[in-house]
Formats: sequence, structure tokens, C-alpha cells
Amino acid sequence: MKTKLLYVVALVAILAMPSIAQANLLSNPGFEVEGTVAQDAADWIESGAAQREPWANHTDLWGMGLVPWESGGTGNAYQEVGIVGGEEYTYNIWTLRDPGTFSGSFYMTLAWYDGGLYDSENSQTITVSGTTWEQKTLVATAPATADSVHVIFGSTGVNYSGKFDDADLDGAPVPEPNTLLLLGSGLVGLIGFVKRKRS
Repeated sequence: MKTKLLYVVALVAILAMPSIAQANLLSNPGFEVEGTVAQDAADWIESGAAQREPWANHTDLWGMGLVPWESGGTGNAYQEVGIVGGEEYTYNIWTLRDPGTFSGSFYMTLAWYDGGLYDSENSQTITVSGTTWEQKTLVATAPATADSVHVIFGSTGVNYSGKFDDADLDGAPVPEPNTLLLLGSGLVGLIGFVKRKRS
């Protein structure tokens, strides 16, 4: 009876593990944490027109503005995240258009890397035209050999400001070594317990 109960508990634990993958894999997704002068939203790398701004917020106090008076409206921000190759990932970000004459485009990209080397990417142009906040979504499957992804949003030649906030990346996280060790030792212990009961 105890052996059957242990099998049921182990099965439930294994089936429950994928639910962990639904947590946001990005750190500082709302750009609330300040970084250095060169990178003013911690954990995000910014270039050109991208900069953390208090007027660009969807929630809380800060968001990311892509502003035309910096670098002619061209720029981006990205964060690198460890991932599991072959898994599907969903990238969401909230956007809002600031008043101005429409031109140029905005985009969101998942750029896949294998051992620090660029592999490929999934990218889409997004329309940032709403006068109320809108969520944009990109769903893609990582290449089988990929181990990290650059989660990117940016602009090309726009002459009005785009506001970005509350990004998230959902999918399979890279298991931490301690978690794998704990799971492995637990399974070994369970097998040993079952064998001892049978003998």
C-alpha cells in the first residue's frame, strides 16, 4: 500500500512540474528597478532611442520609452534569458503610442543563441497606434540546440514615441542545478525504498 502511495505522490509531483514554467522568466519586467547610467533599467540592455521613462508607464512608476529625439527614432532594449531548446515560448509586452505623425515601425523579437552564438530569430512588426494600452504577443518555438534567448523590442526610424511596459516571457525555465540534484536524489531514494520493501 505504501509503495503504491509513493508512486502516486511521485507521479503527481512530476505532473505538477510544468506549471512552474508559466512564471515570468524576465527579471525587472516593468522597468521599475534602476540600473547604471549606461543601462538605466537594470537587467535590460538599451541602445539608441530606448530609455527608461516615468511617463511611459502602464503600471507602477516606470516604463520604457522609444523616443524620436534620440538616434532618429531607432533603438532597442533586450534582456538575455536562459531557455530550454525545442520548447515553445510566449513573449508579451504592453504598448501605447505617444502623439505624433506616424512613420517608421516598431518590432518585437526572440533571438535564439546556442553557447553564446547567434542561431536564428523570430520577429514581427507591431503596430503601436492605440490611444489606450494594448498587449502585443509573439509565440515561437526555440531551436532544439538553443540555450538562451534575447528578448527584444525596438523601433526603426519612427518620428513619434512608443511606450512599452510590463513585458513577460512564459515557457520552460532552465532547471537550476540544485533543483536537478534534489529531484535526482529524491528519485534514487524512492527507488531504494521500493527495492528494500520488495526484498
